[in-house]
Amino acid sequence: MAGKWLKERFPEATISILAQSEVKDELLKNSFINEVLVYDQGRFSLFQMERRLLYKLKAHEFDLVTILYNNVSGRGYLNVDLLAFLIRSRYKLVFDSEGEGYLLTPVSWIYRRFIKKGVCFLLHQLEIILIMISVLIKMGRRHIAMDMSSKRR
Repeated sequence: MAGKWLKERFPEATISILAQSEVKDELLKNSFINEVLVYDQGRFSLFQMERRLLYKLKAHEFDLVTILYNNVSGRGYLNVDLLAFLIRSRYKLVFDSEGEGYLLTPVSWIYRRFIKKGVCFLLHQLEIILIMISVLIKMGRRHIAMDMSSKRR
């Protein structure tokens, strides 16, 4: 687990985890976790979070905030990403389900959320257009070949 890895490398670090209330007791069994901050049960929502907890998170200055996505795209983590931007910390890291990590900054967030997806979409559209052009060119050559053969007669 990421917390254990951090605690081994930084034994004096205080590790706090934001989690659902239903997993709090289980998390506290881990000796490397110092504090479990609990949000309401169910899906995390920044807009439904208790103000007291939000103020506590904003008041604390963390060295590192880590977000663990359970998918590759980060889809469904907009609330968590926005919370990370509200929390004061030196570094914000995101790891996806394949273990790929990156530094979370406004620029990287915009890139991953919009540009990277948009670039993939545009490249796909460009590929379709190029295929259509090549088909049209081949069809045009057939038409030219057919036209030339009909003129010879």
